[in-house]
Amino acid sequence: MSCHDMLMQIHDPSATKCEMAHRLVVAKQMLDVELGLAPGPDGEKAIFGVAPYGGNNIVGTHIHEKTKDGVNTGQMCITVLVNQKPPKGSPCFDMIPEAVNGIPTDIVALGEGVKQAGVVGITLSDIGTITALVHCGGTEKYILSNQHVLNPNATMSVGQPVYNDQAVPIGQLRAWTLPNDAELDAAIALISNPTAIGPLYDFTLNPSPMTDAEVAQEMQAPGGFLVKKFGNRSGPTMGTLSGPRNVPGPPSQQQWVILGASGLFSQIGDSGSLIVGANNNRPVGLLWGADNNMPSVSYANRISVVKKRFRISSFQ
Repeated sequence: MSCHDMLMQIHDPSATKCEMAHRLVVAKQMLDVELGLAPGPDGEKAIFGVAPYGGNNIVGTHIHEKTKDGVNTGQMCITVLVNQKPPKGSPCFDMIPEAVNGIPTDIVALGEGVKQAGVVGITLSDIGTITALVHCGGTEKYILSNQHVLNPNATMSVGQPVYNDQAVPIGQLRAWTLPNDAELDAAIALISNPTAIGPLYDFTLNPSPMTDAEVAQEMQAPGGFLVKKFGNRSGPTMGTLSGPRNVPGPPSQQQWVILGASGLFSQIGDSGSLIVGANNNRPVGLLWGADNNMPSVSYANRISVVKKRFRISSFQ
C-alpha cells in the first residue's frame, strides 16, 4: 500500500483499517496527549515544555511521510509541525519522543510563508485561482480570490477589469485587503461575463461554510481533519489541517496550516483556491501561499474571517 493510499484510508471512516494504519492513528492520539494538544483520560491537557519551544510553538501533529532535507523518504511517521525547532539536546527537543507506539516522529519547523503567485500577467492562470462565486448581501454575484491574484501589489483601482486564463475580461475589481493585512489576503470582483468563467471545482460545493468551532471539532478526528482543494495549477490535492496559528506572513495572524497528504498541497498558480472539508465539501479556507522551508506545507485564511470581512452571505 502506498503512503498516499494509507493516508486516504486513515481519513476514510468507512474503510477497514489495516494494522499499520491503526498503529499510526493510535500513535498520533498518544502524542497529542503527551504534547498537550488533546486532553488525557482525566480530561485535562498537559502543559508541554517552556517558551519559546513549548506550548504555542507546536502547530499540530500529522500522519505523514518522514522527510529528510525537505524530501519525502517513504517512511510513515507522526510529523510535529513547530514554529521554532528546539536545538538537539535541549529539554524540549528531548521531550518529543523519537518514536511513539513503535512509530517514528519527525519535527519540522515552519519557515516564511510565500504567496503562490507566478509572474504577474493579464491571465489569471499566471497568478492564481478563482476561489468561488459569492453574494455579499445583495443579488450581485462576485468572484472571490486573493488580493495578490485579483489586484497584485494593490495598484489597481475600483472598476478595473480582471481576466480569465484566456485573457477574456470576467469581472470588475470591487474590494481588496492591503498587502500588509495581518489577517487576510483577499479580494472580490463584480462578475461582468459569467459565460467566460469555467468550472471552479471537481466536486459539488456545499455552500455552507464551516465555523471555526466546527473545524476545531473535525480536527479531533483520529487521523486529523482531511481537506482538499482544486487549484488552477496543480488541480486536486488533499492534506490535513491544523491551527489556527500565527505564521510568518503577511498575512500572519491565526491562519490555517495544511500539510499535503502526499507531497505538495499547492503550487505557484494555486493562490486563491477554496479549501473545503474532504468529506463534506464545505468551505474552510482561502489558500494564499506555501512554506519556503517545507513545500508540502501550505497556508490559508480562515473562511470565517473572509466571510465576515467581505460580508459574504452565500457561496456557490
